[in-house]
Amino acid sequence: MTALILLAHGSRHDQTGSVLDGVVKQVRQSLPSPSCGGPSEVRLAWLDLDEPSLDTICAELAASGERSALAVPLLFTNAFHARIDVPAQVSECDAHGIDVTVTEGLGLGDGTRRAVVRRIVEAAQEANFSGPNDALIMAVGSSDVDANQAVHEFAAGLDSMFPGQVTAAFVVGPEQVKGAAAVEAARGRAAMRGRDLVVVPLFTAPGLLWDKVTGGLDGVIGVDGAGADLSASEEPAAPGGRVAFGETLGSLLVPIVCCRWDSRDCRGEWSTRATQGSRSDARPGYLSAEEGTAA
Repeated sequence: MTALILLAHGSRHDQTGSVLDGVVKQVRQSLPSPSCGGPSEVRLAWLDLDEPSLDTICAELAASGERSALAVPLLFTNAFHARIDVPAQVSECDAHGIDVTVTEGLGLGDGTRRAVVRRIVEAAQEANFSGPNDALIMAVGSSDVDANQAVHEFAAGLDSMFPGQVTAAFVVGPEQVKGAAAVEAARGRAAMRGRDLVVVPLFTAPGLLWDKVTGGLDGVIGVDGAGADLSASEEPAAPGGRVAFGETLGSLLVPIVCCRWDSRDCRGEWSTRATQGSRSDARPGYLSAEEGTAA
């Protein structure tokens, strides 16, 4: 028997844990029972800032007689946490006699693309925007230039799917214009074209960094679709220029996690086909109900 561990970054935000607990519950409900090839348990562990840690989860699994686990990092890029933190924490689990196999993270493949597209469409609809609208994908950001470039390329790949322009920005990192300032700049570009702007977080769950972005602007429409009076800020000279924030990706990432489990081979090892880019993480049986909304 093998347990499944969702390995999250961690946050001090008071809603992060509850959202990811919900993801764990949905993953558990979506996968087969242990007797039919599903995981013996589905658990949530944190890399930093919260408990339980991966080490604690492995100790608990060992105490219950478990000897192997599959860990899915809830990370979008191959930056510091994926390359350094995850391997270091996995190595500590050897002391508990748990053989932990680490899969590819969430990545920026089909599953994440569908989730982001759905959030863009939802936010525009809730804000009553009439297209075309521009979209800004807001990621955390990294000191790893290649990781940031991967997010820019991800946004560029979405650009052809919408009549408006799709770009990316970051909350932290080396880029000069970031966070709320990047949203303001994107809003200005959209207003010049007579468009509104939808900002969607490349975040698994609410976090303090995302709050910093959403709280940094006047005249926006929040994730609940409630409009704010644009008179609080300078009216754009051209039509458009409104901003709506989408929700974090949350439960829309469940199919990717399920796909990581499904992609093990018959020996219970991580299959190499899932490491060749995240192109096969659209789990057809699960996503069929989502596609009509996301497309």
